Amino acid sequence: PEIFGVGRSIALGEEKYLVETLEKGIKNRRDKQSLSFETISQAIREAGPSFAPSTVFIPLDFYLVLHASKEAKVCILYEDHDCFLFIGSTKVRVFWSNKYVPFDSLIFVDQRLGEWIVKPDPVDKHWVTVDIRPANEKVDVIVKTVARYSILDPEAGLILKVPSPK
Repeated sequence: PEIFGVGRSIALGEEKYLVETLEKGIKNRRDKQSLSFETISQAIREAGPSFAPSTVFIPLDFYLVLHASKEAKVCILYEDHDCFLFIGSTKVRVFWSNKYVPFDSLIFVDQRLGEWIVKPDPVDKHWVTVDIRPANEKVDVIVKTVARYSILDPEAGLILKVPSPK
């Protein structure tokens, strides 16, 4: 039998783990009253002169507001199925929250923030192992990966908390 959804399950687990790690490890935190070009730009400036976000995690509550924005300085555009937030001339890759990976703040990530550390299996040297075991009238599928996101520079991230659009 074929196993569907294993890769997606691993990806969701890694994304959930990553978001939780970012929420715990990022030092720069800002609360603003609304989401606009000015509030985003100001929060990024306040994060420091070397802060250059390449990725942002955005709560799904902001999906419609950002897609329907009439503010030309902040917009969502797609390139080859990848979603990007443009803040003036700055282009940032977007990952949306979902029911499996919920979060309520915008999380901006600079590439200097951290790195993935993956421990391969000691026997076969693969970073993902799949163990399939027949069990009575079913099959148990166990997928194992040992990965950790290590925060190297807690100042190279920004958590921007704004009220959810009504």
